[in-house]
Amino acid sequence: GLANLAVPIFDLFGVRHAAFLLPPCMRASIHQVNRLNMSGRMTDWLLPTVRAVRTTAQRLIGNRSDADGVACHDGMIAGRPVRHFRPDGAVPGQRLLYLHGGGFISGSLDSHHALCSRLAAQLGLELIAASYRLAPEHPAPAQAQDAAAPADDGLLEE
Repeated sequence: GLANLAVPIFDLFGVRHAAFLLPPCMRASIHQVNRLNMSGRMTDWLLPTVRAVRTTAQRLIGNRSDADGVACHDGMIAGRPVRHFRPDGAVPGQRLLYLHGGGFISGSLDSHHALCSRLAAQLGLELIAASYRLAPEHPAPAQAQDAAAPADDGLLEE
């Protein structure tokens, strides 16, 4: 699990996170959204705005093309979709967990598919892209819990 990874760990919203999961600017933003959501002050304008951002981002960056020599297949971990990218000649026993961008409100396995495929090919490592529930429909710490699931489930270990 995350506790076994060689990265700094910190508590946020009562959940332990690996420090690389949330840069300081994101921690502050997510904390503010979570606080507004939990106080009931999240207004109806937010969901349509977030959905419009998601649609635009998907249209602009979504691309399912695979890099040469990279096999891809979808799976499930802890009830959440994951996508495995395995380049020819991948280094045995080494895997990279990739969490898509989007500030925890947008992005998906599809929006970052081409990037993950190229990254796996360039690094020569199996890459596991994990999805997570998006805010504001799912308040924090849902995103961190979903992001930790592949490590907690032993997926990153042989």
